[in-house]
Formats: sequence, structure tokens, C-alpha cells
Amino acid sequence: MVNSKGGFLVEDGKEVDEDLRAKERERERERAMQNTEPPIHLDSSLNPKCKECQTIDIDYTFRKVFGCLVCNRCKEKYAEKYSLLTKTECKEDYLLTDAELRDRELLPHLLKANPHKSTFANMMLFLRCQVEDFAWKKWGSPEALDAEWERRVEERRRRKIRSLRNPSEIYGGGPEKEFGNDEKTRNISMCSGPCTQPKTEGVNKFVMSVGSQSM
Repeated sequence: MVNSKGGFLVEDGKEVDEDLRAKERERERERAMQNTEPPIHLDSSLNPKCKECQTIDIDYTFRKVFGCLVCNRCKEKYAEKYSLLTKTECKEDYLLTDAELRDRELLPHLLKANPHKSTFANMMLFLRCQVEDFAWKKWGSPEALDAEWERRVEERRRRKIRSLRNPSEIYGGGPEKEFGNDEKTRNISMCSGPCTQPKTEGVNKFVMSVGSQSM
């Protein structure tokens, strides 16, 4: 076995897939471009400082990618502001669109290696405080965002109910029953009440009559 320099091992004498290696090198190049650090000035007054604690030991990747002056210690201390969000979290929790998330002028993003496969597109990570600021402006307020989120959850719930055929209709039962209007949260379940069983009385009588005729 030999090291292919592409993140995996191959047997001696076998050629490495050049397309995969080219893709992986491109992903690495994209990530490397955002990690270069500028020089530190001897005059401390000329160096950028952390906006929280004023130290000059800032995270230069955050400075270059997000334009955010913060040190590693404050990133952990104020995680509610400086934690990173995935693209999926931005879309699902803050109702942002793909077009908005791809626009670096609106929302800059940090590239990380895809954990599933190195040749897949890099992950896009967004700074929480910037995402929230943009979302509040887009929807008007945190309360307005929550209201829109609730409305969309309710609309999906109604579409789901309409797409399901009530079993009672198959056996000649009564009209379809609506689910209860339980309070919704981010971790919502479609059915929180007890499940109802379909009416089978008519079916049982039919089976009994067929059985008696065949005897």
C-alpha cells in the first residue's frame, strides 16, 4: 500500500483517480486562501484588538472572513454571539434562502472540509451574530421571525393532514377528524394526541357472513 497524498491508500501499481485528486486539491486551496495571517506590528496601538477584551491575540480567520475582531477566548465565552451555524441551520431556523446565503456581501461564510467526503463541496459556516442581525432586518424582529416560523410549521402540518386519507372513510365511518391545535415548538411532532383506530365493525360483519356461507 502507498499513500496517494489524497486522503486514502491505494495498492502498488494502481493509478489514483486524477479527477478526485484535482477536486481535493481545489477544496484545500479554497480553504487555505482564508487562513493567511497578516503580520503583527511592533507598535501595539497599530494592531487590531478584540472587541470584547481588547487583547491583540485575535482570530485572524474570523477577521479576514467575517470582518469580526474577536479572540479565541471570547469566542468560547460568548458562544451565543460567535458560534458558527451551518447552511441548513440558517435555512431552517432563520428562514434564509440559498441566494441570500451564497451572497458574500450579505453574509460572509467560512469554508470547512466536508466531513462526509473530502471531494464534496466545502461546508459553508456562518457567524451567528451576523445571521441573526440579517434575519431580524429581513423579518422585522425576532418575534416576527418566530411568527413566520410558526405559520410555516402550521401550513406544513395542514398539507400533511390533507395528504393523508383518514382510515374511517375506507370503512364507511364519519367525516375526517382534525388533529388538535397543540402549542408548537422548534421540536415539533406531527401527532401529540392518542392515535385513533379505524372502525372495523362493518368489515367484521362482512367476513363473518362470507365464512358462514362457505361452511
